[in-house]
Amino acid sequence: MAKAQRGRPKGARNRLTNEAKAAILEAFEKLGGVDGLVKWVEKSEANEALYWTKIFPKLLPRQPIEPAPQPEELPPVKGALIWRTPAWAKAAQKKSQLRAGTAKAAATPRPKAEARAKTAEEKLAEIPCEWDDY
Repeated sequence: MAKAQRGRPKGARNRLTNEAKAAILEAFEKLGGVDGLVKWVEKSEANEALYWTKIFPKLLPRQPIEPAPQPEELPPVKGALIWRTPAWAKAAQKKSQLRAGTAKAAATPRPKAEARAKTAEEKLAEIPCEWDDY
């Protein structure tokens, strides 16, 4: 079964716009065409200002859009880039595997007890000294 297409086919013109243009042209002809427009513009300065500021500019071609500037070309990469998974990401991955039951419990290492930092007095006490004999 073929999928139903939505909207206007590619390249087709907007029907509403075409109908509106046709209606405007028909009204233009019924109001006197070019001669009627010229008479209307000559009737007052306000009409002439309206014609030159609102109507005429819509007939001018649009300015082409400037293309976006191209980014600067980067120098080639030398060497290899290696992705290393951060420790926090590895830990999160192991936790999610354990929760899902896909990892072996024995595979997770137990955290080692961290050694307490020695104080300055303890470090001095370990140094052999001649004065200890007295």
